[in-house]
Amino acid sequence: MAWLYRTGVIGLLLFAIPVLLALGTGVRGWLGAGDRLVAAVALGCTAVALGLLAKGLVESIFEKYRLTIFLAILIGLAIGAGTGVARPDGDRRPAL
Repeated sequence: MAWLYRTGVIGLLLFAIPVLLALGTGVRGWLGAGDRLVAAVALGCTAVALGLLAKGLVESIFEKYRLTIFLAILIGLAIGAGTGVARPDGDRRPAL
C-alpha cells in the first residue's frame, strides 16, 4: 500500500473525485435549469473551470494563488447552479 502514496495515486483520487463531481453538477445545472441565465452561468463556470484545469496540465496553476482562488469560485458557482435545479417531483431543495 505504500506504493500508492509514493506514486501519487491517492492524491490524484482525492483531487479528481471532488472535481469531477463538481463539474458533473455544473453540467446537470446546465442541462436541467429552467432559467436560461442559470443554465448559462452553469455552462460558463464549468467550461472555464475545465479550461483552467487543462492549463494546469501543462503548467502549475497552484503556484499562482489568484488562479487557484478563481478556480475555487468557479467550481462553487457551478455547484450552486447545479443544486438549484428542480427535481422531478417539483421540489427545489437540493437533492442529497
